[in-house]
Amino acid sequence: MLTDRQEIILHFIVDDFLNVSMPISSKRLLEKYPLDVSSATVRNEMAELEDLGYLSKAHTSSGRIPSRKGLRKYINNISKEIESVPSQFDFDINFDDSNLNRLGQGIAQTLSNKTQHLTYVTLTDEKEVVKGVYLTSISDTLVLLVIVFDSEAVKQVTIEKSKDITQNDLEELTRELNVLLVDASINESVNIMTHLGDKRPEVRSFIQMLSHHMNELNSENSVSFYSGLGFLLRDFERDVETLTQLYNDIENNRLPILTNKSNGIEVKFGEEIDTNYQLLSIISSNFTHNDVTLNLMIIGSEFMGYQKIISLLHAFNQKES
Repeated sequence: MLTDRQEIILHFIVDDFLNVSMPISSKRLLEKYPLDVSSATVRNEMAELEDLGYLSKAHTSSGRIPSRKGLRKYINNISKEIESVPSQFDFDINFDDSNLNRLGQGIAQTLSNKTQHLTYVTLTDEKEVVKGVYLTSISDTLVLLVIVFDSEAVKQVTIEKSKDITQNDLEELTRELNVLLVDASINESVNIMTHLGDKRPEVRSFIQMLSHHMNELNSENSVSFYSGLGFLLRDFERDVETLTQLYNDIENNRLPILTNKSNGIEVKFGEEIDTNYQLLSIISSNFTHNDVTLNLMIIGSEFMGYQKIISLLHAFNQKES
């Protein structure tokens, strides 16, 4: 556990580094912040923070830069502070606009301009709810999933299954799903299915595949928008591999699956997102308004201005609610 002084010094180092993008020295800390301690004390504390894994020493100077562990600690601390204060941002967006294309593009452009980073927005119409789920075996290795909605629309998809899954398994699962999923949207249904009770390994595997296909059906009700590719080129102008991978994921609509669907604001780094994104960071937020689920992603380097962006997304969530 860090001491109060170490917490303060770490916060100042990370905060200053994210503003100036250069290693932070003990001399700079003492000149800029009222620490009221000697330079030797600050150097000792910085060395201790480095030993604990919160800081890294820059090879070309005596300064330190934050490690991922240090960034995570900083983000957790500022998130708690931000949640406790009123929003300071205003948004010229009509959240009640029923035109998803206009609403989505407006949100993407507004947040990109305010954050100065690539912004990716996915809107999902949640008006349709499930009224019936049916699983029918059509061969030893194939099952037909049929979902009936309150709008009387019917969606169906063929799913592979293990030969060990019996007709009794399918009938039992059908009964269970019809109890749990009726009057839920597909998005809610996917979340519910992740909490189904204990099952045999082959049945659990089938449920995961079932959930995956239902999520794909859900994407049919989704539209995605992005704005700020120029900011991405600025952040990764020397990292062609990251740019190429990210552009491909945008073009093939794979970005929404890289973040979870829980409420609140989440920050993911590098390999937490994908092994191809070592130096990338995604700040995401999810919420629902007027039967439309919004997933927002602010995408940039791992050294983004987290305090401003998290404050902005917190204000956005408050505005929407």
